Amino acid sequence: MKNSNEKKSRQREKLIYGRHPVLEALKRQIVKRVFYYEGIRRDGFLSELVNTCDEKGIPLSKVDDDYLTSRLGKSNHQGVLAEVTPFEYTDFQSLLQSVRHDKPACILVLAHLEDPGNFGAILRSAAAFGISGVIIPKNRSVSVNATVAKTSAGTLGIVPVTLVPSLRNAVNALKEVDFWVVGSDANSEKEISDIEFPERSVIIMGGESKGVPPLLLEECDYHVRIDIAKDVDSLNVSAASAIFLQIASVTMRKMK
Repeated sequence: MKNSNEKKSRQREKLIYGRHPVLEALKRQIVKRVFYYEGIRRDGFLSELVNTCDEKGIPLSKVDDDYLTSRLGKSNHQGVLAEVTPFEYTDFQSLLQSVRHDKPACILVLAHLEDPGNFGAILRSAAAFGISGVIIPKNRSVSVNATVAKTSAGTLGIVPVTLVPSLRNAVNALKEVDFWVVGSDANSEKEISDIEFPERSVIIMGGESKGVPPLLLEECDYHVRIDIAKDVDSLNVSAASAIFLQIASVTMRKMK
């Protein structure tokens, strides 16, 4: 029998909170119901929320702070909560087909990310830099939930997210359609500035605690690191991912 914590986790995956994430969710028409704090500041946000819900026929309820806390705990909800349909992951074969003939193209693979805040920030960077898709493993990884939606700052859904049983198999499938693989490796002698990003690239970033698994590193055509000051141990994975993606996006813009 699944415990109460697992049940709460499933429930939270169907919630979005925060002003900007909720408004963005309303634009994507995935919202079933919206709740807002009775003491919320009467400003342009509330007017837009009321008007949008009215236009789309989405129920809007005024609630007290205790209600929001009971649903979200101590999360910084900014006085608004939305119930949404479960996030729709993109099937890997659909993603593969969509990029089969795209030149340039870039896919981001996240190996066993643990922190939903990092995941949301990375999705925001992926959207900002025009990345074609993000791939995560089905097991031992964070998935899309309310915290991811909040930290993505309204960009959730712009970049396809794919769940796969095997990252290694997914990477090999991409290599078969002419993608080259760049792996983040803190032990590499090559810096990220030492290589020219391929026209079709897969970027592999590791999780917070263990980095890119050795079996995935074996699949990489390039192992590179970010050069940082000697008195700094490492970068947060979301910051490191943003650097990789920005450099890849420069290459993609040049080739269009």
